[in-house]
Amino acid sequence: MSSSVKALRPPKPKPRVCYLVPIDNASNSTHQVQPVSLTMKLPHSMAAPRPTALWVGDALTAHRLPGNHPNSIDRQTAFLDEAQRAGLLDQVRLGTPRLATREELRRFHDAAHVSWVELCSRKGSGHVDDEDTPAYPGVFEAAATRVGTALDALEHLMGGQASRSFQPVGGMHHGRRHRGAGFCPFND
Repeated sequence: MSSSVKALRPPKPKPRVCYLVPIDNASNSTHQVQPVSLTMKLPHSMAAPRPTALWVGDALTAHRLPGNHPNSIDRQTAFLDEAQRAGLLDQVRLGTPRLATREELRRFHDAAHVSWVELCSRKGSGHVDDEDTPAYPGVFEAAATRVGTALDALEHLMGGQASRSFQPVGGMHHGRRHRGAGFCPFND
């Protein structure tokens, strides 16, 4: 067999490596991350094309950063208008946003931080962190909805109900385990 034919063979799938962060680490103040190797084998029924999931809804836009903040724009409406104009909305499966539970939030963030964001949300002013993440009425609900929606999107991807997923209101990834950062109260 020639070398050019061998080059056309698809490579063997490589295991995916995920890093699991412990929920509670009360006995040890050092937060350790454990790599876990996962190899996904898709059932034969999943060989057919799977839809793209689109996660939009009023719950994702009910609370936005106030005033002229760079993240105060309505990305969801801008995206939906353009997707409608391009005829893409009939090619997706719509997902419904949901609020993450406190237990889900504590999978990454420590309990004190989750409580702090709730307090900042009730107070409605100040900052979630020491720098650039403003607090406003509903900041907890807004951030927790982005997290819950992202978790549902991940479940759809891993469960084979979708091949791709998009959430125009999301991508908040600067939050730390114990504090918000970069306009992100929580990581989604």
